[in-house]
Amino acid sequence: MAKTISDQVRHLRAQRGLSARELSERCSELGMSIHRNVIANLESGRRPSVTVAEVLVLAEALKVPPIRLVYPVGLAATVEALPQCTADTWRAVRWFTGEVPLRESDRVDFEWESGAEPVEKFRFHERMVDAWRTDRQRVENLVRTYGPPAGGESADSGWQARDLEYLRLAEQAVNADEAALRDVREQMRSVGLTPPALPDALIHLDDPAR
Repeated sequence: MAKTISDQVRHLRAQRGLSARELSERCSELGMSIHRNVIANLESGRRPSVTVAEVLVLAEALKVPPIRLVYPVGLAATVEALPQCTADTWRAVRWFTGEVPLRESDRVDFEWESGAEPVEKFRFHERMVDAWRTDRQRVENLVRTYGPPAGGESADSGWQARDLEYLRLAEQAVNADEAALRDVREQMRSVGLTPPALPDALIHLDDPAR
């Protein structure tokens, strides 16, 4: 695995047009000293190991996601996902990010499902916040175009029955998004997780009185 990381550091450093000294300086700016000789030894294979902290700092210095140093997506069909365990590169990436188990046979493994549950809940939460933003924007766009509806279709307003129906559906979607967010946040707390921060316009979801 260290060889894969060293190959990727060498490849990406060259791609960025950085010398070992320049990469070392970037690492120092990020708060970790990785001497250029260490980088040279890593790239040449003379340094047989690399720490997690070094992977993270090198990735940020190279401006790539850390996963690209470990599992080079698009550059190799398979990778050493674990010592003496080869896997499809994309599956290894998805395993690393908590989307799927490393082995297909583990898909129904309760330990895997429970272990990946926090990641999935946070992903779902993020998707619902994005959906809420989109649906809320639809409501705001309709109101901006036609003005606040006066309780129904009116001859002196720009609202037509079709537009009012669009508004009703958009408002229903916003309410559904908020209900889903409130529910998943309660689920997170029930298993000891701290939910992520909410946009200001959604802070009311954590108000037990509402």
